[in-house]
Amino acid sequence: MRHIGANEWSVDAGVWSTAARNTWGTRALPAPKLFEKMLTQSPITVYDTIDEKRVLNPTETEAAQAKAGEIQERFTAWVWEDPARSHRLLDDYNRRFNAVRLRDYTADGERLSLPGMAAGFVPMPHQRAAVARMISEKSVGLFHEVGAGKTAEMVIGATELKRLGLVQKPVLVVPDHMLEQVTREWLQLYPQAKLLAASSDDLPRNDAVRSSPEQPPTTGTRSCSPEAHSWRYRSPTRPWPPTWTPS
Repeated sequence: MRHIGANEWSVDAGVWSTAARNTWGTRALPAPKLFEKMLTQSPITVYDTIDEKRVLNPTETEAAQAKAGEIQERFTAWVWEDPARSHRLLDDYNRRFNAVRLRDYTADGERLSLPGMAAGFVPMPHQRAAVARMISEKSVGLFHEVGAGKTAEMVIGATELKRLGLVQKPVLVVPDHMLEQVTREWLQLYPQAKLLAASSDDLPRNDAVRSSPEQPPTTGTRSCSPEAHSWRYRSPTRPWPPTWTPS
């Protein structure tokens, strides 16, 4: 058995023995080929060629899948039969896959003071931890279930990044239909925030009006900017005139 690289494995063994074609495999899918499919987590299926077309053979497929189940059961028992081998494999597994522990930002989140936030809103511990992670890491995924407060996390995180000087003009890109909602919730959390929400209606119609006050939220005195997807992906990619100032 050789690990070629990535998800590629090669099993060097004979395919004509009784063990390969009867005990641990089938005639259509001998044990070495079956091992390779199991190692790469490929579908265990058997096809026949009929009139130059590949047709699934359900009988052989079911037989091969049954052998794969037997191999898994035998391997589970084999691993623990020899104490020395089991300890070696366990140590190797832990070194490869259990040696890294992700940082917990719960304590860091509790220490955040969050100045400027509305007094009536109290962030939950997981929201504080998410904001602390956003401050500490360059790239963060907020993989919470619906209703867990991801919008508040993004708003608080963007505000803190701006306050701490880690970013200059944070932008939240949201689906078009949520632009008004996000802007409203942002102002509920930070009533004193200076926002400039941008939708596709604010796009310039031609180069002559590029510097009009309705265009870019990326310049001027505003602190943060929620933007609609359509604005972000349809707006010009080159910088806007630096002399633009919001009214």
